[in-house]
Amino acid sequence: MCSVFVAKDRLFIVFRVFSLFITVCFCWVTLAIDGVVNKPVVDLSDRLYLRAQVVAAPARRGVSCCSRMHQALFNERVSVIRMINNHTAEVAMDDLIYSVSAAEKKPLNSFIISLDDVTLLSRLTTYQKRAIPLQQERGGRVVVLKKPWNGYSFGTRFVVDELQYRRKDRLVPVLLLVDPLRDPIVMRIPRNYVFEEKLLSIGEQRVLFVNLAYELIADAQKSGGVIPYVWGGCSYVAPYTDSYQISEHGWVRERNQPFYSGFDCSELVYRLARMVGSEYKGKVSSLAPQLLPEVPQNEPILAGDIIWMPGHIMIVGNMKNNEVIEARGYSSGFGCVHCTKVSKLFKNMKTCEEVRAAGKAHKSLVLCNRDGKASSEIASLKFLRLFDI
Repeated sequence: MCSVFVAKDRLFIVFRVFSLFITVCFCWVTLAIDGVVNKPVVDLSDRLYLRAQVVAAPARRGVSCCSRMHQALFNERVSVIRMINNHTAEVAMDDLIYSVSAAEKKPLNSFIISLDDVTLLSRLTTYQKRAIPLQQERGGRVVVLKKPWNGYSFGTRFVVDELQYRRKDRLVPVLLLVDPLRDPIVMRIPRNYVFEEKLLSIGEQRVLFVNLAYELIADAQKSGGVIPYVWGGCSYVAPYTDSYQISEHGWVRERNQPFYSGFDCSELVYRLARMVGSEYKGKVSSLAPQLLPEVPQNEPILAGDIIWMPGHIMIVGNMKNNEVIEARGYSSGFGCVHCTKVSKLFKNMKTCEEVRAAGKAHKSLVLCNRDGKASSEIASLKFLRLFDI
């Protein structure tokens, strides 16, 4: 009897491997094959040779391009648009834009990824697809990590196992597809590590957006660490110590995983916005003034608004305390995601309203570094509305 079950199991595996072979062959001649990221965090690049020679540094000085253009999280959807070779493919991410084609005037949103990091949906059974958040045709419950858990990043989405879910339980059971040849398994996450994904009003999105930003910083500070500034970074799996070294490639921190976890200024805004249900797609700061309206002069600045200047964006935090939240680079002395007062970032400015007035009047604005010294002069500045009233 045992040998019969073993034979059936082997036959099943052979069938699935054959199905995989057919799917891969199909991809060579078919465009836009849907898939999902199957690793906790995946570094994406825009060029094959950069993908092959990854230098996973948080930032690189004097280099116009970086191997890490973006980071995708577990369960995030991608579309395979071109097979490059047996190991890599070009994929599109419909939820973001990093530039616009000058010739065709089309949004650019494609990256290079290893095929080992993607599970093609066409390979999965209907039962397996239950574990994919974007496959919830019946409105299944989805939760989002607001703290890192078990190697998975802040912002990762999971489908709740409704058969085992109990509202009063301390742990939330979620479905996890770790092997496309097997059925999903159940992972249990502490309830205070997640929030349930729901349709929110604009006001609710704004409040959650700001609260998540503060909680993100507080979570790292509880362990005495920071969330580092990482160029092209869009993840948070664990805090780092607030120390770094300068190498030939830039600023380097010690790490316990094959990728750097952290954010740059625009990816911080992007990740938070997508977590609360916003349709904002700007991956780079230069797109913010093109995608977002300016805060009208006759309207007050609100928490959750965006401060834009060439090459950088910040989040307006607690207005009573005149706080801003940002992921700031290493040359400033910060090198991390942090919250601080307007008076400590802008020379001779005390409030957001003063900064806006100076920007409107084209008066000189000076950005300060961690030591409070002038670090750069701001050529132009705008307050943008991420969540329209």
